[in-house]
Amino acid sequence: VYVTDELVHLLRAMELDSLWSELSSCLKVVQVLEGVKMEEDKDSASGEGNQEGDDDNAEGGKKLQNSLAGLLTRFLPSIESFFVANASATRSSENLGNDDRNEGKEPGDDVQLVGGNMLHEFVTANRMILNALVRNNSGLLDKGLKALVHVPRCRQILDFDVKRHWFKAKVRRLRQH
Repeated sequence: VYVTDELVHLLRAMELDSLWSELSSCLKVVQVLEGVKMEEDKDSASGEGNQEGDDDNAEGGKKLQNSLAGLLTRFLPSIESFFVANASATRSSENLGNDDRNEGKEPGDDVQLVGGNMLHEFVTANRMILNALVRNNSGLLDKGLKALVHVPRCRQILDFDVKRHWFKAKVRRLRQH
């Protein structure tokens, strides 16, 4: 989603940074309460973060989905608000008139995100929680959390099974039309 410079100015004038840091703090507490942080630390210490360990992570993600689904649903409006405020993109002023040439490009090729690096930092810090949310409601990748798919740096954070499910759903929709 591309936004105007006026909206960017309004978002910065609201100074929502403290709200986003509180949201991150709350999500960290949830991770600690559910034991996700400790499991994540063990995985990184034992070196299971490679490609072969992704199947194990998917199973852990499914367990996480069941235990956190209700609690995470309460945070979903705040998380979606974060994505709306920080994942919107602005085009450089020289590319505003060149809509026809920019249609095939990925968001992020020649755009700047409103939140800058804040989006990538948030997604990286809350990787397990975001993957659990998307597993629970895959429609989020087409709506509020679509930046996870459209922003190249965020795409890396999604687990393989989440990407596969999203891709299959897209193909299914294309076949129906």
